[in-house]
Amino acid sequence: MVSKTTVALAACLCAVMLTTSARSEQKADQKKDEAQLNEHERKFQKMLKGKVLVGNFSVIKDGKESDPKKDRYKITDMAKMENGFWRFTFQYGDKPAIPFALPVKWADDTPMISLTNVTIPGLGTFSCRVLFHEGQYAGTWRHGEVIGNMWGVIQDPKEEKKKEKPKS
Repeated sequence: MVSKTTVALAACLCAVMLTTSARSEQKADQKKDEAQLNEHERKFQKMLKGKVLVGNFSVIKDGKESDPKKDRYKITDMAKMENGFWRFTFQYGDKPAIPFALPVKWADDTPMISLTNVTIPGLGTFSCRVLFHEGQYAGTWRHGEVIGNMWGVIQDPKEEKKKEKPKS
C-alpha cells in the first residue's frame, strides 16, 4: 500500500518538474522573441528590462512649471508585441506591478512611447511622449487637464544594491 506521504512527495516532484519545464519553455520563447528583434529593439529592451527609471516630474499650471518632484518606476518586464506595441510591466512605489501594452515609435535609433488620449480604467485619460536615449529618459505627459514634464536616468537595481553593501 502506498502511503499518503509517498503520494504527496510524488505530487510535489511532478509539480517541480512541470514548473521547471514551463520555465524552460518560457526561457526558450523569450530567446526566440529576442532573436526576432532588430539591433535597435535589442538595445531598447536591454536598456529598460529589469531597470528602474529614477528621476523627476513637474506640473505646469497657468504656464508656470512647478518645482521637480521625485519619481521612480521599475520596469519588471518588457517584450515586443505586434504592430509597434510593447508590453511593459511597471511597478510604481510599493504598488503591484501592472502590465501595459504601449505603442513605441522610432526616430532613427531612438525609441519613444507615444500615447494620445488613452483611457486606463480606474486611472483616467493619458497622453505622453517619452523618449529613451543612452541611459536617460525625458518627455511630456498629460493626465486629463493636468500637464507636465518628466526626466531622469535609467538605473540597474543590481548596481544600486552593490553600492549599498558596505565594504568589508
